[in-house]
Amino acid sequence: MCCVCSLTCFDSPIRCLSFSPDGTYLAAAAENSTLVVCSTKTGTVVNSIDCKQPINAVSWHPYKNMVVVAIDDRGQASGGDDRYHKKQPVYLKSISY
Repeated sequence: MCCVCSLTCFDSPIRCLSFSPDGTYLAAAAENSTLVVCSTKTGTVVNSIDCKQPINAVSWHPYKNMVVVAIDDRGQASGGDDRYHKKQPVYLKSISY
């Protein structure tokens, strides 16, 4: 195993990442609530999306260039810990090239 490419577009630690099914893209979410999609061949940023809340999970659609992002909304709960009694928001973002 050897390092083929390193990405320097993140200014905070990465929380989660996922490769596209064909291996051409890498979607990674850092602690600053930004989802970054990079090309695995060149290492360049293809798309950057600000989700405005911490991202807990990133996953690619098995056949399409679509990324699903699950965010953490615990900071937005109104009184008490009711996160188990309400739906967690999920952002769907279609990325086509």
